[in-house]
Amino acid sequence: MTGAGDPAVLVHLEQVRQIYADTGAIEYVRGVVRETWRTNLGRWSPERHFDDTNTLGYQTHRNVNNRISRTIDSSEVLPSVLAETETGIVMLGLAGFRLRVVKAPVECGLTPDFDRDFDWSTSATRETAASRNSGSYYPLAAGELTLDAEYDPRPLQRRHIDSCREVFLVWAAELKSDRTAGWLGLPQTGDLPWMGIVKLWLDEPTSDGPNAPASGIDYVDEDEAED
Repeated sequence: MTGAGDPAVLVHLEQVRQIYADTGAIEYVRGVVRETWRTNLGRWSPERHFDDTNTLGYQTHRNVNNRISRTIDSSEVLPSVLAETETGIVMLGLAGFRLRVVKAPVECGLTPDFDRDFDWSTSATRETAASRNSGSYYPLAAGELTLDAEYDPRPLQRRHIDSCREVFLVWAAELKSDRTAGWLGLPQTGDLPWMGIVKLWLDEPTSDGPNAPASGIDYVDEDEAED
């Protein structure tokens, strides 16, 4: 994935993650996603209501965005986080950054393919955000990371990752359980949709079965999740 070999992208994303985490916004969004997914999965019924995965995914996407818009002001998230809605997508503004809450395709479960499962051209707002990043920064390929600054092939105005302010919080869920996962990503235009991705959370399986209460889900850090 583009950005995996560019340390500047990952450092930038980690800084953004910390800024939002310090306000309580990351944990708040995680809680909204987890509870909304559990509720909608419980009432989803292909046999009784003729639901399919598209109805489940779209309804949960809308519910998550609506819930954030209507409850963030009364939550414990610091008031410095300003919520707006752009054509159905919640955007959380903070310190000059614009963080949009984006759902991964429901059929991907907890393991979306970040190189293939996202297409910004289907949404004008997402494509515009990706275009702003691509117009602000040019990631170096892994083979060019050791180049001296004077031989840097990038235009001068596209060498500073700090100019990239459009960030997506991507969430995903498992169809057969109430588990969810989240990532922070920097979208871009071109052949690959992401400059880089950092993991935010991955829910553990519960010992009480696939649809156990969310209170049984514990935080898993990045190292544990990869074991």
